[in-house]
Amino acid sequence: MTLRSKVKYNFVNGKIQQPDENDVNFPNWDRCNITISCWIMNSISASIQPSIFRFKTTYAMWKDLQGRFSKTDFSRISDIQEEIFSLKQGDLNISDYYTKMRILWDEFDDLRPVLECEYNQVPKGLNAVYAQTRSTIMMMDPIPPLEKVYATVAQYERHNILPSDTNEPTLAAFSSAKGPK
Repeated sequence: MTLRSKVKYNFVNGKIQQPDENDVNFPNWDRCNITISCWIMNSISASIQPSIFRFKTTYAMWKDLQGRFSKTDFSRISDIQEEIFSLKQGDLNISDYYTKMRILWDEFDDLRPVLECEYNQVPKGLNAVYAQTRSTIMMMDPIPPLEKVYATVAQYERHNILPSDTNEPTLAAFSSAKGPK
């Protein structure tokens, strides 16, 4: 995203190619190339940096990294799917459970090949107290994205599960109070 927001993505995808060193645009290209190279180097693991330091252009760096790391790892995809389907809320609060689920789905989305179908992202591992909320979400067409599912479950949790302040009057207290005679 940074490369696109800084209008530098065309350097790494090869659309902006290195001009001749005598070209009037070379100093500007070189400055951008060095800046992007630094961004890339600072964004990757220190153990990988020496293997791409030798490249003179960000395009060459990017192609090397893409060749090494953009392979579809079906074994890892299968492992992540299993983790997603077996993740249980247990003692986690909704926020922590959602965070774990979101991390798994993001990794899954990053690894899987582009497919035409959408995946059902309703967490199956929610505690039983959320069964009605989960059923309601499952009946929605289309099923909302995980962020909306989280918001719905968190709202249910806030209104129905979390302990309320015992000093606040409740609706029952108001309904049983006698009005003036």
